[in-house]
Amino acid sequence: MGESGRGGVAGWLIDSMAAAVAGGAAGWCALVLLGPLQAAITGSAVLAIAMLGLRAVKPEPRRYPLPVFELPGWEAEPEVLELTELEPLVLQDALPAPDPDSRVVQLFARQPLPTAGELKARIDAHLEGQPHRQPTPAAGGEVVSLPVDASAALRNAIADLRRSLA
Repeated sequence: MGESGRGGVAGWLIDSMAAAVAGGAAGWCALVLLGPLQAAITGSAVLAIAMLGLRAVKPEPRRYPLPVFELPGWEAEPEVLELTELEPLVLQDALPAPDPDSRVVQLFARQPLPTAGELKARIDAHLEGQPHRQPTPAAGGEVVSLPVDASAALRNAIADLRRSLA
């Protein structure tokens, strides 16, 4: 790129593409309205006029010339970082266990995965169109409480709070 701010080959390519779009659009319109011979003549004429017009526009000189700078010298081989003392990485859970009496809703608490028998009972109940029933201890199963989604209760509590503040 020279002082004019316009690249040699890149500038010609950009101007040529813009002129080709204008010539193609004019040629298409002439093809639809006049015919193929007039479309070729119109498209070529608009292409030439657009190219001459775009190349005639000279860019403004640079207002803020970029200073010339040199990259600092780089060493051929980087220094090798040697660790003389290894320390074990200790991972700790940042959040303490929640208080069982806490009124905070735990939306994303980890729930135990259901067993294969529980999954089968849920699927069978769903296929039969019945609500899921917990196995009873008399039937040989263990009573397992299903996790309750507390997001609806949280939304209701927030809505009540907004109503009380309004």
